[in-house]
Amino acid sequence: ASVLSQKELRELARLAGIVDELDGVPLHRKLRDWSELNVSCLVVDAVEGEPYGAAALGVLEVQARQVMEGLRLAQR
Repeated sequence: ASVLSQKELRELARLAGIVDELDGVPLHRKLRDWSELNVSCLVVDAVEGEPYGAAALGVLEVQARQVMEGLRLAQR
């Protein structure tokens, strides 16, 4: 199995148009910034504080494996 480089991963995120739903920042920029800052820890907050925001957690419930794989890729 081939392994994507950080640069390839950022390019795929850019081409896919993935953005953070909270701040609207494109994922490829966040990945670039994290790489440049040499971030060594990735924290995922999967707690919903809003009573009507639970739909956002649906992705975690329905596609947990895909979410975990995405997080593994982001760790690089």
